[in-house]
Amino acid sequence: RFGDKGDNAERGKEVFLGKKINSPWLKKFLLSAYQSELFNQWLSRRLDEGLFLDICEGDACFKKGDDRPFVFKAEGDITAVHYTGPLFGKKMFWPSGEVQSKEEKLWQDQGQTLPPGAYASSLLREFMKNS
Repeated sequence: RFGDKGDNAERGKEVFLGKKINSPWLKKFLLSAYQSELFNQWLSRRLDEGLFLDICEGDACFKKGDDRPFVFKAEGDITAVHYTGPLFGKKMFWPSGEVQSKEEKLWQDQGQTLPPGAYASSLLREFMKNS
């Protein structure tokens, strides 16, 4: 996915920022590599914070056997619940609270900005547009 030179994620970021690619397949592939790189960065941060095994209030989660995501609240049984990580795009189900702030910061650390009070989804809905 990241290419033999390891530059597909960076090329995907360039596509996201407006670089023209004639091949729809290549465009989608490079954007997917960029999504994967952002996910890997998110996972590294979660590991660094010691939160890999924890479900945090606000995490986007799934219950075992259910394909509908929900935002985790601190109460309730978590034995059949697992959290998800961000694959930034227009269909992404967003977490809330501090978890959402961390995911927005990940995006900002990429050199992208959000207007005050805006959710990342308002900017990122264009991320995986079919064109």
